[in-house]
Amino acid sequence: MLPDHLVTSSFYFNVYAVPLWINTLLLGLIAHRTWKHLNTSGAGYFLIVTICSIVYSFFYGLELSSSNLATALFLIRIEYLGIAFLPPSFVLFALAYTGNIRKAAPFLLYGLMVVPVITVILALTLDRHQLLYETVAFVQGDLFPVVSFRQGIWYRVIQFYNMACILFSNIVFYRFWKRSASIYRQQVAIILVATLIPWASDFFYKAGFTPSGIDTTPFTFTFSGILIYIGLIHYRFFDLSPVVRDFVYDNIPDGVFVIDHENRIIDCNHAARNILGLSGDDIGKPAADLLGFWQELKKLVLGSQEIEHRDLMKKTLDKETWFDVDILTLPHKQNDLTGRIIVLRNITQRKKVEEDLVIMRERAEAANRAKSNFFANMSHEIRTPLNGLIGFSSLLMKTPLEEAQLNYLKIMSNSANQLLGLINDILDLSKIEAGKLDILEEDVSLEELAGQVIDMVSFSAHSKNIEILLDIPTELPEPVRADPVCLKQILLNLLGNSVKFTHQGEILLKITSSPSLQRENTCTITFSVRDTGIGISQENQKTIFEAFSQEDSSTTRKYGGTGLGLTISNKLLQLMNSSLQLDSSTGRGSTFSFVLSLRRSDTKKPETHDIPTINKVLIIESNPLCRTVIAGSLASSGVSCAYASNHKDALEKADSFEAFLIDFHVTDTNAIELVKSIRTLKPDALVILTVLATDDPSILTLSKKAGATISIIKPVKRRQLLGLLSGNRIDTGEKTENNCAIINGRYRILIAEDNRTNMLLAKTVLSKLLPDAEIFEAVNGREAVALYLRHRPDIVFMDIHMPEMNGIEAAAAIREYDGTTMCPIIAMTADSLKDISDQFSQYGIVDHITKPYTHETVRRAVSKWLTKNPTKA
Repeated sequence: MLPDHLVTSSFYFNVYAVPLWINTLLLGLIAHRTWKHLNTSGAGYFLIVTICSIVYSFFYGLELSSSNLATALFLIRIEYLGIAFLPPSFVLFALAYTGNIRKAAPFLLYGLMVVPVITVILALTLDRHQLLYETVAFVQGDLFPVVSFRQGIWYRVIQFYNMACILFSNIVFYRFWKRSASIYRQQVAIILVATLIPWASDFFYKAGFTPSGIDTTPFTFTFSGILIYIGLIHYRFFDLSPVVRDFVYDNIPDGVFVIDHENRIIDCNHAARNILGLSGDDIGKPAADLLGFWQELKKLVLGSQEIEHRDLMKKTLDKETWFDVDILTLPHKQNDLTGRIIVLRNITQRKKVEEDLVIMRERAEAANRAKSNFFANMSHEIRTPLNGLIGFSSLLMKTPLEEAQLNYLKIMSNSANQLLGLINDILDLSKIEAGKLDILEEDVSLEELAGQVIDMVSFSAHSKNIEILLDIPTELPEPVRADPVCLKQILLNLLGNSVKFTHQGEILLKITSSPSLQRENTCTITFSVRDTGIGISQENQKTIFEAFSQEDSSTTRKYGGTGLGLTISNKLLQLMNSSLQLDSSTGRGSTFSFVLSLRRSDTKKPETHDIPTINKVLIIESNPLCRTVIAGSLASSGVSCAYASNHKDALEKADSFEAFLIDFHVTDTNAIELVKSIRTLKPDALVILTVLATDDPSILTLSKKAGATISIIKPVKRRQLLGLLSGNRIDTGEKTENNCAIINGRYRILIAEDNRTNMLLAKTVLSKLLPDAEIFEAVNGREAVALYLRHRPDIVFMDIHMPEMNGIEAAAAIREYDGTTMCPIIAMTADSLKDISDQFSQYGIVDHITKPYTHETVRRAVSKWLTKNPTKA
C-alpha cells in the first residue's frame, strides 16, 4: 500500500519530465550493452555509473511531476541513492579504465564511499535535521510548481565533493589521453566530453542561468549517454581496452600489435615498433601500408580471419631474422570480428638450433647408412671366402680320411661356422638399427618351433652334461600368427647363452599362455629360459642388453662371443612391442623371459589321433624337475606317472605299469641291464630309453639288443611321447646319414661367379649332383648374358656382386631374351636381407642361395627347379 502522500492525485503529467524518462531509457540501453562486457576492464564501474544516472534521472522526472511537497520529498530521498554514488563510481571507472586502480591504496578506495554513505543517511532522515536543507517549500516556479530550498552545510560538502570527484576523473582521463596513441585519444576525448557536459550544466544551474527551481543536470545525461553510446558502439573501447596495452603490450619482450575490424594498426608495443620500424604517428594507419615491406606478414595478417600460427622470415640487407607469428582473434559477443592481436616472437636462435639439429641428424643418418653399408660389405667380403672354406671342408669330410684328418677338418669347419655366426650377429644388429628388418606374420606351431630350437642346442648342452628341458602346456593355442625366424633367433640366443654360462645343473625352456583381456582372438604367450648358471650381479644387469657388452671383460675372455645375442634379441622384441625381462643373482642362475601378444590363426588346429592306449608309465629318472615336466605333459591326456630313481626301485614297481621311460644316465643304475630286467618281467611292455645327443651311437645298438622298444634323444617332447604311448612310431631324433641321390640327365648349367674359389666350389658340388651335366663358366654379368644367348642353359646360378655387369643387371638382360622359356635363375649371394627374395623377383630371379652354402643347399635348389623342366632329362 502506498503512503498517504503517494496517491494518484499526487502526480500530474508534466511535459518537461518526458526528456528525463527518454534519457532513462537510453541509459538503460547503455547499461544493457555494458552488462555484456563485464569481463572488460572498467566495465563493472561504468555499469554502476549508468545505474546511478538512471536512478537520478527517472526519479527526478517523477519529482517534477509531483503535485505536493510530501511526494516531492519522498522522491528526493530516492534520488540521492543515485546522486550520492554517481561521482565516486565515475572516479572508480576512470581509475579502472586507465589501469590505475591497482595502484590506488585500498583505504583510499573505501574512503571515497564515506561521503556518499553519509549523504544517503542524511537524505533518508532530512525531516529530522537541517544539514542538507535549512528550509524546504513547494512554490510556483517559472514553468511549473517546484521544490525550493535553502542549502544546508552538508549540501555544500556534497557540492565540493562532487566537483572534486569530477575534476579528479577528468585529470585522470586527460593524463591518459596525453600518453595514449592517437586512436585511443578519440575514445578518451569522448569520455571527457561526456563528463564535462553534466558538469557544465551543474555550473549553469548553480549560477542561476536556468529556469527557477529546475536542475538541468539530469537532462544533460541524455547527451552524455549518447556520446558514451557512440564511443561504446563505434570505437568499441571496451573490446580493445587501452589498459591491455599498458599492462601487457609494453611489458613483454615479444612484439605485439593490434589490428581493428577495419585493418588499421591501432596500437603496438615498443618491441613491435622496433621490429616493424613504426613510430607513434603511424598508429591508426592501415596495416596494408605499414606492412608493405614484409609481404609474407602482410598477406598472413590481411588474409586471415581465424587463429593462425606460422614461422616467417624477415629478410633485410644484412641478415635474416625468423619470427614465430601468432594471430589471435578478438570476437565480439555477436560473433562479429572486433580485431586481432598479432604476436611476433624472435626465434632466430631456435631456428639456428633446429638447422644444426637437422644437419646433425642428416650426418647421423649418413653415418648410420655408412655403417650399415660397411657391415653389409664386410659381411659379403668375409662370407665369400668362408663359402669356399665351409663348402670344401664339407665336401672333404665326405671323402675317405684318416681319423686325425677328419678331426682336423671338423675343427676347421666348427671354427668357420663360429666366424659365420659372429658375422651374422653383426649383420643382424646393423639391419635392425638401420630399420631394414621387418616383422612378418605366418602360421606358427609354438610346440614345433620350441622343439626345433631345443634340438639345435641340445648337443652343446649335453656335451657339458647339462640337462635341457622343455615344458609346454597342452592348452597352448596352435597355430598362432608370429614371425618364426625372429622368434627362433630370440630363443636360440637365450638358450645359447644359458648353455655357455652354465657348468652344471639344467636349462628349462617354458611356454605358458592365457587369453588376452584386451582383444578377442588374441592370446598372451610367456616365454622363459631358466638356467642354473653363473648368474648376473644386480649392478651389471642393465649393461648386458647393450651392444658388445657382457657382464665384465673377463667374461668375454673366458666365454668368448660378441655380446650381441641379448642386444639383438631385445631389439627384435621391441619390434614386436615387447622386451626382455631378467631375474638373476650371482651364483644362482638366471631367468630371461618375455611376453608376446599373438593372434590366433584362422587355420584350424590339425586333429590328432594320438590317443594313449597305455595309461600308466613308470619314469626312471634321477632329475626331479625332468620327472615333473614329463608327468605334467602327460597328465592332461589321462596318463598317470610314477617315479623310480634306481634299478631296485624300478623292478619293485614294474608289475603295475605298461610303459617304462628310462634315462640312460640314471644315477647308480646300469640302464642296459635295467632294460633287460624289465623286458624279462614284462615281455609286452613299452620300454623307451632316453639318451643324450652326445652319447656314443653304439648305445642305440646295445639298447635294442637288450630289449628297448625305442631310443629317443632328450629332452622328451610331449607329442613324441604321446605318439609312442598311442602305438605310433614317430621320428625318434636319431641321426641317419643322408646319402644325397644323384640327379640324372644331360642338363646345361651356367655358373656366373667372379671368385675363382667359389667358382670351383660350385662346379664341384654341381658335378657331384649332376655328373652328366655340361657346365659353362662366366666371370662377370656381361659374359653370363653372352653365354646364355649362345647355349640356352637349363638353369643359371648367378652371383650378385660381379664386375662390369652385376647379377641383377645380368638377370634382367636375360629375361629380355627369354620369351616364354623362363629359365630358372638362382642367385648366389652373401647378402642375407630378409626381403631379398622380393628384391630379386622383380628382376626374374626365382630363388636364391645364401653363402656360404653346402652340398645339401645346392641339391635342394637343383631338385626343386630342374624337375620343372624334365624335357631334357
